[in-house]
Amino acid sequence: MTIANKEAVDGQEIMTLELNDFKFDAIDHSCVYSVNGTIDFPLYSN
Repeated sequence: MTIANKEAVDGQEIMTLELNDFKFDAIDHSCVYSVNGTIDFPLYSN
């Protein structure tokens, strides 16, 4: 997982994470999931 980008869109800070072969076990350990893609989410400050 890498931070691909951080930018302001319409005054809101947006961070983009890039997932490349991100693997995790199923809850019951019956299989392994592999995820490739991007996630954009807003950043908020307290």
